[in-house]
Amino acid sequence: MTAVRNSPNRPPRRTPVPAGTASWLRFAAGRFAAGRVAAGHVAAVRAAAVRAAALRVASPRGVRFCAWCGLAGPAFFTAAWIVSSLRQTGHSATEVQLSGLAAIDARDPQIMMAGFVALGVGSMVFGAALGQQLAAEAVGPRPAAGEGMRGAGGRLAVSCGRLAAGAGPWLVVVAGAAAVAAGLLRRDHMLLVGPGFTGESWHNQGHDLVSGVAYTAMIAAPITLALRLRSEPDWAALCPILFGLALASCVALVLFASRALEPWNGTVQRVAVTLPLAAEALAAGRMLALPLARAGRGSGPRGASSAAGARDQPAQRRAFEHGPRRGGQ
Repeated sequence: MTAVRNSPNRPPRRTPVPAGTASWLRFAAGRFAAGRVAAGHVAAVRAAAVRAAALRVASPRGVRFCAWCGLAGPAFFTAAWIVSSLRQTGHSATEVQLSGLAAIDARDPQIMMAGFVALGVGSMVFGAALGQQLAAEAVGPRPAAGEGMRGAGGRLAVSCGRLAAGAGPWLVVVAGAAAVAAGLLRRDHMLLVGPGFTGESWHNQGHDLVSGVAYTAMIAAPITLALRLRSEPDWAALCPILFGLALASCVALVLFASRALEPWNGTVQRVAVTLPLAAEALAAGRMLALPLARAGRGSGPRGASSAAGARDQPAQRRAFEHGPRRGGQ
C-alpha cells in the first residue's frame, strides 16, 4: 500500500493508515489501551462529581455552621415562647398555647412568628447537612482512576448513600419546613374558645394542618436517627437519649391532646415540644463536637493509584492520537 505524503499546507493526519499487519496489531492494541485509560478517567471524573454532590457541606467550616444552626433554632424558639408568654397581659405564663402566642389578637405576635421561622430555618439547614454527611460516609472512599464505572458507583452510589443516611435527617427538614409554615399561617385567636368565635379562616385551618405535620416529624426524627446511628461509634452513646426524649415527647403529646391535665395543658404542650427540640440540639452538639478530620472525611487528596493513572496518561494519549509508526518501525 502506497502511503500518501501530507502537503506542507495541509495539517498532518492524526491517525495515519498502518502499513502492515504488525502495525495494525500494534495500532489496535494502542487504541484498546488508550480506551481503557480514557474510561478510567471518565470514571474518576464521575466519581468526583458524586463526591461533590454528597459533600457540599463537608468542609469543617460548613459542618460547624450547619451544626450551629441546629443549636440556634431550638434555642431561639424557646426564648421566643418564654418572652411572648410573659408579655400576654391578663393570662398566666402557660395558659396560652404556643400557636396562640402568634395569633392575630396576641400581644407582640411577631416575637413568636420569628421564633417559628428561626426554628424552621435552623432545622432545615441542620437536617440537610446531617443527611449529606451520612450519605457521604455511605458512599465510601474515592475510587482509583482505573476502577471503571462500577468502582465509581455513579448515580447508584448517590442513591445508595441517600438511602443509607436514613429518613431521620429528612424528617428534621420536614419538621423545619412545617415550623416555618406554622409561623406564617397564624391562628385567628389567641385562645381556642371564647365569645364571638365563629368559624375558622383558611390560614387557621392551614396552621392546624402543618402543626400536625410538625409534631409528627419532630417525634419521628429522633427515633429514626437513633435507629440509624446506633451502630456508629461516634453516635452510639447519644442514641438512647434521643430515643428516650422522643418517647417522652410522645407521651406528653398524648396527654396534651386528651386534655387530661387541662389546667396545665399549656405546660404539657411546652414540655412535649421542648423534648424533641432538646434531641435536635443534642444531635447538633454532637455533630459540632466531632473531630474536624472526621467531619471532612472524603475531601482529601486522591489515592496513589489515581496519581499513577494520571502519570500514564500522556503516553497513552499519544498512542490514541497518532497510532503506530509507519513501515513497521
